[in-house]
Amino acid sequence: MYSANVIKLAIEIRRRLPESSKHLLCLSDPELMEQLLELFHLQTEPTIRQLIERVMEAAGPTWLERLSSSQRLVSSHHLHAPTTRRQPQLGANSAAPSPSPGLRLVSPPSKKHLH
Repeated sequence: MYSANVIKLAIEIRRRLPESSKHLLCLSDPELMEQLLELFHLQTEPTIRQLIERVMEAAGPTWLERLSSSQRLVSSHHLHAPTTRRQPQLGANSAAPSPSPGLRLVSPPSKKHLH
C-alpha cells in the first residue's frame, strides 16, 4: 500500500519517538498517514516534524496538501484561541519549590562562630 520510502521514514519516526508516544504510531494500521498527520501537530521535536513532512512528500501531493491545510487550520486556531499558559519569570527556578508567604529562609549558622 505504501512505498518502501514511506515505510522507511515511518520506521525512523517511530524509532525517534519517546517511549511514551510510540503507541501513537502503528506501522501496520491502514490509517498510518492519518496517524502521522495527528502526530505532526502533537510533536514539538523539529526532527520528527521534518521526517513527517518528508513522508507526506513521498506519499504524494494529496498528502502534502492535507498536511499544509491542517497546518493552516491549526495556525489560524492558535491565532484566535486565548492563551492560558503563563510565561516563566526571568531568574525563576522551576525545580526548587518557592517558600510559603510569610516564611523566610534562613541559613544555618556557620561553624566559625560556634565555640
